[in-house]
Amino acid sequence: MDLCPLVFEPRLVNKLWGGRRLESLGKALPSDAEVGESWEVFDDAAGSAVVAAGPAQGRTLRQLSRLWGEALCGQGREAWAARFPLLIKLLDATDDLSVQVHPDDSLARVLEGPGAGGKSEAFVVLRADPGACMYVGWKPGVDQEAVRAALGAGGLDRLLNRLDVAPGDVLDIPAGRAHAIGAGCVVAEVQQNCELTYRLWDFGRLEHGKPRELHVEQALRALRFDQPFASDNGLRRPRGLNRGFALDESLLEGPYFTVRRLTLRGAAPFAPAGVPRVLMALGGLRLAWSAGEGMMVPAGATALLPAGLDARVMPAEAGAQALWIEPR
Repeated sequence: MDLCPLVFEPRLVNKLWGGRRLESLGKALPSDAEVGESWEVFDDAAGSAVVAAGPAQGRTLRQLSRLWGEALCGQGREAWAARFPLLIKLLDATDDLSVQVHPDDSLARVLEGPGAGGKSEAFVVLRADPGACMYVGWKPGVDQEAVRAALGAGGLDRLLNRLDVAPGDVLDIPAGRAHAIGAGCVVAEVQQNCELTYRLWDFGRLEHGKPRELHVEQALRALRFDQPFASDNGLRRPRGLNRGFALDESLLEGPYFTVRRLTLRGAAPFAPAGVPRVLMALGGLRLAWSAGEGMMVPAGATALLPAGLDARVMPAEAGAQALWIEPR
């Protein structure tokens, strides 16, 4: 089978804090569901993303990674063929998420076993209600004793930085940084391919009449208090470069992935690269490549371009935007 772009069927996950605003991004949701998460690119023990359309329709990301090898994953990236390195989602928070933290790779192996991995992530705000916020990082002077005391007193949000957010904001959440997505936010989430989350506090809410499980002792071990929060390492401001075909903005460059935003004016070339590239369509896109007749990527869908593919990305509507994500 020749290399081609891959557009996947999402995995929709109902959440206590979910809603229906992913429809505004183009997602088709079940009529009775309050969807908190749409998993766009995933490959885990529960399954691998299935290609929704095109020449590879019906194949999974894992099958194609093994079939195409370095042509999909890049030279010297054999481990990625066994497990794709990123998990990419869309989230709709109609209520505050829990205050949580993720361990890094080394602590994850200590706490969960040799096969566990850590989780660093980033959020790109796509929609935000008036007054929407996120809680990210501790205020100056907060330490583990202060966190324990606040938990005993029944509240933790007063120790965290509360950030008003707007569409286009980018938040960097390395492993060890406490955080909570606030009500009224719709975000794109880019993360290491891991779902290991330690819930520290849940605003006292109930699910099915019972408090949700907390992981206080694990969270306290994972928390970092040597990551001082500041605007240059938490709430990111994009840096833009005008190209002939697009405004190309660098949103985040981290140790596990990079995130950019394209505002397309014409055909953007994607020559073969050393890594696969993920495009999350925030407006309708058209893809063209040498062995294919072209493919539409509607707003709200996500495409993966194999590392060895020579392709062009064009706006299907004026000023269409896309997030451009690369693993590292």
